[in-house]
Amino acid sequence: MLKYLKKYWLFFILAPIFMVGEVSMDLLQPRLMGQIVDEGVLGLSHGGVGDLGLVINTGLRMIGLVLFGCFCGIMSGVFANLCSQNYGNDIRKDAFRRVMSFSFEQTDRFSTGSLITRVTNDITQVQNLVTQCIRGFVRTFLLFAGGIVCMLTLDLSFGVVVACALPLIVACVIFFIAKANPMFTVLQEKLDKVNNVMQENVAGARVVKAYVKEEYEKGRFGAANGELVGTQLDVLLLFSYMTPIMNIILNVSVVAVIKVGAIEVGNGGVTPGDVMAAITYISQILNAVMRMTMIFQTVSRGVASGKRIKEVLDCEPSIKGGSFAGDTAVKGKVEFRNVSFSYPNMGEKKVISDFSLTINPGETFGILGATGCGKSSLVNLIPRFYDATQGEVLVDDVNVKDYTLGALRGKIAVALQKSEISARRYVRISRGESLTLQRQR
Repeated sequence: MLKYLKKYWLFFILAPIFMVGEVSMDLLQPRLMGQIVDEGVLGLSHGGVGDLGLVINTGLRMIGLVLFGCFCGIMSGVFANLCSQNYGNDIRKDAFRRVMSFSFEQTDRFSTGSLITRVTNDITQVQNLVTQCIRGFVRTFLLFAGGIVCMLTLDLSFGVVVACALPLIVACVIFFIAKANPMFTVLQEKLDKVNNVMQENVAGARVVKAYVKEEYEKGRFGAANGELVGTQLDVLLLFSYMTPIMNIILNVSVVAVIKVGAIEVGNGGVTPGDVMAAITYISQILNAVMRMTMIFQTVSRGVASGKRIKEVLDCEPSIKGGSFAGDTAVKGKVEFRNVSFSYPNMGEKKVISDFSLTINPGETFGILGATGCGKSSLVNLIPRFYDATQGEVLVDDVNVKDYTLGALRGKIAVALQKSEISARRYVRISRGESLTLQRQR
């Protein structure tokens, strides 16, 4: 799905560039603070006499750098959101177009609730993934790498603390991410189930009330929602264990930096300001790794959602129109020739078996039968909502598979027992009133 980013390549590039500016300002602050401590307060170069002017000047410089970093951060956020939101908008529209081209068979296979989840929640997760990649990941990596470089320039002995802490944190991150990754796909599937139950009950509210099954459906929804909550809790609990462990490593590392710094100050190798700067850098380094964990969580969930969206985008319509869109000599004739039909999930069981019927122009037919005997299925074969398993269906002496879908369905009028969408919408759209209608609604 990277092709959707090509249109927004400028935003994709500008967001990390501005993020570099923000992080650079963050990395400069500790060293400037060290100068204030060493020279402005302790006066190490002036016989222990502090320099108030240096404190004021350096403080003003720090404020200016903070303001510049703030501007860079704002611009990075603006460009990152412009990129991710437009990216998600394009994918969502393409996914909806693809869903509109699905046959009933494909819609049934995915399920309505799953398609809703994929076009809404899953695409939101992918948008978050793009934002994190061009903003959060860049910030975290630069703070991590830049913090190590800045810390080592103060004194190489501080590198020992980093070398001891990093393997522990990396091992912790790998362990928890490996445990959490499979849960995100399961989480989206549980959300599918909740949306399915909700969609069925809203669409079939009359049936539920007629059979007095409100309590039963409440139980179904409660069970599906309980599974979703349980999976979410499993993920959150897993990461809740990780946070205290990472904080312990962080605090121990800070103590180690203070200890190493105290020894080096005593030996004259570093200054108190350097130790203060080193504490800030180690905090930035380890906090960057902790943030990386949350980014990996977003990435893992985004990748899982991306695979689900790709299944929709890559699914070719199973019913494709032919090439015939012209006029026919016969008008209003429908014919079934040795038609058999079975639904994809029913195996060899046939709903319609070797059925033949000719309805000539001007004739009116009523098809009667028990519930489930195939009346609706037979009618669904005429506009190609489904295709016959065997035999042929002809409209005006032309096989329905030879028509373009628009031409075929333009010949057929359907009066449904219950309309989910008001037919007036399409009547008014056909009169060129769609814009007015959309504004009114």
